[in-house]
Amino acid sequence: MKQSPTILLCLATALSMWSASVKCEGTGRIFVSNEMDNTVSVIDGDSYEVIKIIPVGERPRDMQWHANKSRLLIATSGSDHIEILDVDTLEIVGTIEAGEDPELFDLDPSGTILVASNEDDNELTVSNASTGEKIRTVENVGIEPEGVTFSNDGKVVFVTSEVTNTVLVVDPWSGNILDEALVGSRPRRGIFTPDGAEY
Repeated sequence: MKQSPTILLCLATALSMWSASVKCEGTGRIFVSNEMDNTVSVIDGDSYEVIKIIPVGERPRDMQWHANKSRLLIATSGSDHIEILDVDTLEIVGTIEAGEDPELFDLDPSGTILVASNEDDNELTVSNASTGEKIRTVENVGIEPEGVTFSNDGKVVFVTSEVTNTVLVVDPWSGNILDEALVGSRPRRGIFTPDGAEY
């Protein structure tokens, strides 16, 4: 599986994502996870200079905003949890349980729960995003589950399974697998159209 930095930008638009600097509102900072260095680089959005390198857990990968973008959540796959970075102080302030080797994750629109894929165990871990405690494990979500994407209404997550070439529809609130669809070879992650009508 290819290993590469993950760049997380704030306020991206379809047109500016590839052609311009996109800044996080209020700070102008860009955050980059460095998987092999176990760090997150913080870049000034105006000068593009690195202003801080933050040590984190092992193999930082996926990142998502939480709590009105005052917190940055970082999946540290080798440390088996999600780390919480305070965007103002640039300090790690806590962790969220996420099962073994969490790779990709998503939050429901309300920010209540977090769902992470555990590729090696063929599972999902559902956690309370506020307390950091694990709520449940959802087993048998294909082989090598990867991408996790909440529906716009937050009722279900769509999970890509690389080896079985499927997308599963999972109710994270109950832990039930609702449906499964066969797709192309080695799906990584899906996204919704802006109106949420298509995945």
